[in-house]
Amino acid sequence: TISRADIWALATLAGVDLAAGGAPSDVTWSMTHIGRVDCSGADAAGKGGPDPELPSPNLNTHELLDFFEQNFGFSSDETVAIMGAHSIGAAQRQNSGFDGPHGWVNNPNQLSNGGGSVDPTNFWDLIHAPQWTQETIENSNLDAPSRIQWFHQKMPDSTQPDKIIMLNADIALVRDLSDHMVDLTLPSGEVVPGSVTT
Repeated sequence: TISRADIWALATLAGVDLAAGGAPSDVTWSMTHIGRVDCSGADAAGKGGPDPELPSPNLNTHELLDFFEQNFGFSSDETVAIMGAHSIGAAQRQNSGFDGPHGWVNNPNQLSNGGGSVDPTNFWDLIHAPQWTQETIENSNLDAPSRIQWFHQKMPDSTQPDKIIMLNADIALVRDLSDHMVDLTLPSGEVVPGSVTT
């Protein structure tokens, strides 16, 4: 029989199919297994069950790798791959406290790094570029904590949106922030200004 977990898996496959954009027509994400076990404690509508801990957006490199290894058994490569999901979507202050209406890359609706290796909107060019700056998002007027995020201003002659963002956990994929956090006990994620070459 088909379970609720199967429906979630099917929805994920459909989402990947829609977000794949320019994937070759022979690439498919088919549902090859049914009968997944639903979470224990959930009712017939899928409400209830376990309340898993989500990773902090302020993790440094070691904390990020440790979280995914301990909670999911992921290798470093698998962690980097799952973090690539940040190329889809946007961040809204009322939900997370982060302010990124254009998301992480040029097209927040497509699973992509943004273009070719010389394209200034290429994801890897962007994270290795020196134009990343920390900013504080003040959320005292919302039911959300104030946040620290990284932003990249639009490059001249670029098709990039006006501003794209990264969280510490994104930057931590290419920069080790371990020794640069202002106060690891604070939820803001502030990094000592000028201490990280970005």
